[in-house]
Amino acid sequence: MDLQNVLSYFKGVKKCQDGYMAFCPAHNDKNPSLSIGLSEDKKKILINCFAGCSIENILSSAGLQISDLFEEEPTNRQDRLVVQNIPYHYYDVDGTLLYTKIRLDYSDGTKSFYFLKPDGTKGVKGVKRVPYNLPAVCKASKIYFVEGEKCADAVIRQGYCATTLDSGAKSKWLPEYNQYFTNKEIVVVPDNDEPGIQYAKRIASQLAGARIIPLQERSCDHE
Repeated sequence: MDLQNVLSYFKGVKKCQDGYMAFCPAHNDKNPSLSIGLSEDKKKILINCFAGCSIENILSSAGLQISDLFEEEPTNRQDRLVVQNIPYHYYDVDGTLLYTKIRLDYSDGTKSFYFLKPDGTKGVKGVKRVPYNLPAVCKASKIYFVEGEKCADAVIRQGYCATTLDSGAKSKWLPEYNQYFTNKEIVVVPDNDEPGIQYAKRIASQLAGARIIPLQERSCDHE
């Protein structure tokens, strides 16, 4: 992403001498404590919370990924083409569309993601965040918790109820999510890699009685 695109994911953005300041989404920020700017070579976006929040928590809370902090060279943008554009819609309990996550697959094998509000503006500032496939989750008695929307959709096509969080393995668990999974059988299926295993453990630790069932191989290409 470029700097202006990244800035759109944060609240209270103000220009300052060395870049920008904004409210940190990873803690209850009363005064802007998040600095955002470019590295000296102009190829990387630097983010720092003066309150001490980790970059992982900041990006997860904002709906960004580490890869979003690297500005692409113009030649790269010209050389690669979008070969697939996949929207993943996030709905409230009553079926109201809250936001959409867009996955772009490129001709060089890379991919990127961004969020859209229902009015078409980018980002999820001020938007209620929810687990994927929430209306079905609320009705189901057994739920498969996976990593990534593509994996969730694959499970759903097999006739099961599946969900995930919207920022991959580093997604932040919000306390209000617990209400959707009370008195349900939860099966957490991790990707067969260290980030996936840690993600599964984090999810299972939040949901009483949740079971982790590892797969022998990765079943989905997603985040």
